[in-house]
Amino acid sequence: MRGVKSMKSLKSLNIKTAVLAIILATGFPLAAQAQDTKDYESLKVSCQSGVECNNFNVNLQEQGDEIAQTRRTRTRRTRSSSSSVDSKYYVGGTLGIFFPSEIDNFNVPVTAGGNTTLQRVNPGTGFGGSIYGGYNFSELISADAEALIYFGNADPLDGSYRSFNFFVGPKFTYTLDKTNDQSLYIFASPGIGVGNVNFGGDLGDALSDDSGTGFALQVKAGVGYPVSDKVDIIGQARYTNIFGAFDVPQIGENGTVVQGETDSKGVDAFGLQIGAQYNF
Repeated sequence: MRGVKSMKSLKSLNIKTAVLAIILATGFPLAAQAQDTKDYESLKVSCQSGVECNNFNVNLQEQGDEIAQTRRTRTRRTRSSSSSVDSKYYVGGTLGIFFPSEIDNFNVPVTAGGNTTLQRVNPGTGFGGSIYGGYNFSELISADAEALIYFGNADPLDGSYRSFNFFVGPKFTYTLDKTNDQSLYIFASPGIGVGNVNFGGDLGDALSDDSGTGFALQVKAGVGYPVSDKVDIIGQARYTNIFGAFDVPQIGENGTVVQGETDSKGVDAFGLQIGAQYNF
């Protein structure tokens, strides 16, 4: 009986061992398949990440281009906005035509055909130029000093005139496009100073007072264009007035000269010039 029980126990043990082996044999492929599935999912995620990385590289390149473009724009803007600050000093010159006005009651005796009449002194259209230099306090405000001369013929008689002026004053500049190194800009400048007018030729000989000097004002405005980092071309209009340059006889209500009385008269002129400016 004991031997039969041993045989039954051994047979039961073998059956259990066989079942366990079958279970293990079946479990390993399932585990491997599960692991493969997990690895596949991981690989899929990795592949997706790889695409995202590729897209990230593309996006980074595009962002880099945008940053570079922005950087170039900022650099250009900085150069434009700081050009006047970097170029502290400037010099320039202009040439142009001038249109002086007649001087009220400034007359000269003219004899013709045995008759002597008083005729008004009339400076004609003239030609002239200026040289100037200045200092930039900012891109908007600067100050300069300018010497101006213009001359031409004058009536009546065979006359001529010459006007010399010196002005100092502020200058206001506004750049139309601050992102462009070669943008047009506009400027305006009032000035104060001193001016002189001198008449020559036969007219000067006939005048008892052929030269006058007085306090002077000017207003000029124009447009400029930078052709390089250092050189600008400009065009401008200018109005000048020399006050109290001449003392002329006072004329009464009946049109006759009031003896011993005089009025101070000025000389004003309008001009158009072109020129160039060099920025240090």
